[in-house]
Amino acid sequence: MELERLFDEGHIKINKRLRELIEEMDSFKKYSTQSGQIKYEAEKGHDDLVNAMMIAIFSAYEIDALKMKTHINKVDKADEIARITREYLEELKAKEEERQRRREYSSKVKNLLKTF
Repeated sequence: MELERLFDEGHIKINKRLRELIEEMDSFKKYSTQSGQIKYEAEKGHDDLVNAMMIAIFSAYEIDALKMKTHINKVDKADEIARITREYLEELKAKEEERQRRREYSSKVKNLLKTF
């Protein structure tokens, strides 16, 4: 169970003052049905708080995943913008170098013409 791993690795911690939640978690077990389906439910009592906590954790992780995906998309777009900008600047530089060569050529031709 993914939730167990999150607790085991210390990603999620429960305040000890939440006794009712802790009691429900202690009673919350994994079962296999006769058809092989996996179920999670309380052995005894309620499991509403555990289910609410799992929904909240799942939602938080989904939101983080969505933010990460959005961030990656923004990074990809930023990389594309940077690439296009570099190409544009290289093109401008090449055009400026070409203009400079033409000015130098024109200046040389003018100087040669003055000597006639």
